[in-house]
Amino acid sequence: MNAAVAVRNLAEIAHVLTSLKVTWVLAAGTLLGVVREGHLLDHDHDTDIAVIAPADHHAIKHALCKLGFAMTQTFGVPEHGFEMRFERDGVWTDVFWDYLDGDVLWHACWDEGKMMRYEVTRFNPVPCDALGFPAFIPHDSERYLAETYGDWRQVVKEWDYRTDPKCRVS
Repeated sequence: MNAAVAVRNLAEIAHVLTSLKVTWVLAAGTLLGVVREGHLLDHDHDTDIAVIAPADHHAIKHALCKLGFAMTQTFGVPEHGFEMRFERDGVWTDVFWDYLDGDVLWHACWDEGKMMRYEVTRFNPVPCDALGFPAFIPHDSERYLAETYGDWRQVVKEWDYRTDPKCRVS
């Protein structure tokens, strides 16, 4: 993944989401890189953003496509397990919908049409500019990372989203 292109893409996606008044955070490997390394992970293959539902997926898609992003895939439905995947200049960004369920936020990943549910403790987004643009991260990012990765301070270059996350519940 070209880090300069990835950061530029993230900055534009962040601007779009913020201008649409969408609640969002950097998530998954993108958040791990920001918190642990201070930049995107050198070995990551994409970038990740979590949108806190509800959000207008049509408005997001329209705004990003106007900026040259292609929506390459969708999974689930906006009300349950939704994910949109965008690509621009060879860099993919997964936009996951996070859903509030009591004290947890959950999102889905998909494998061959099967939904897998991942849960983390509910959090509030807080501002962060570690990548050089206004972004948001979970207020207790270390807890989010521990719930997702276990020992998140240890570098793991081979990661399988289907089997490795500690927060997968189904």
